[in-house]
Amino acid sequence: MLNKIAKRAAMLTASVALAAGGASVPTVAFAASTPTGTHATAPSDNNNNNNNNNRRGSRSNNNNNNNNNNRGRANNNNNNNNNGGRGGNNNNNNNNNGGGGNNNNNNNNNGGRGGNNNNNNNNNNGGGGNNNNNNNNNGGRGGNNNNNNNNGGGGNNNNNNNNNGGGGNNNNNNNNNGGGGNNNNNNNNNGGGGNNNNNNNNG
Repeated sequence: MLNKIAKRAAMLTASVALAAGGASVPTVAFAASTPTGTHATAPSDNNNNNNNNNRRGSRSNNNNNNNNNNRGRANNNNNNNNNGGRGGNNNNNNNNNGGGGNNNNNNNNNGGRGGNNNNNNNNNNGGGGNNNNNNNNNGGRGGNNNNNNNNGGGGNNNNNNNNNGGGGNNNNNNNNNGGGGNNNNNNNNNGGGGNNNNNNNNG
């Protein structure tokens, strides 16, 4: 009986010794790996497109098309807002081809019932010019059209069009072909039931 108690006491002391010192400690430290090569990131072009379509009817067609083609470090911004009534068609088209210039297009169409609002902006920058196009169409039941074309060498081209039509047709056409000068076009049409046409050509 005493031998059994002695054996059990020996086993208990052995298990306690294992529990106290049985945990193994790593003898070699492992350092975190460091990257072998560096990767540089080149600055990219800045293109911003903002489109907002708010339909109140079931037959409204709102189309926004933005195309930015950067060849240098240009900044291109396109902002389109269409608030169509019932049966109105709103179209916005923006094209920017910039070398080192800043191209800004702002289009706002607020169509009533049955009105067709179209905005077309084309900016083709040669060197380092700044092209700005602002179009605002507030049509009742008529058709409003805005066309802007900027082909600038090193100059600044600005186009501002405002159409407030009752039941008529309002058309704005702007063409800027500038070498190194500054071209500004401002058109305002407030039509009741007539037809208003604006044509601007800057060479």
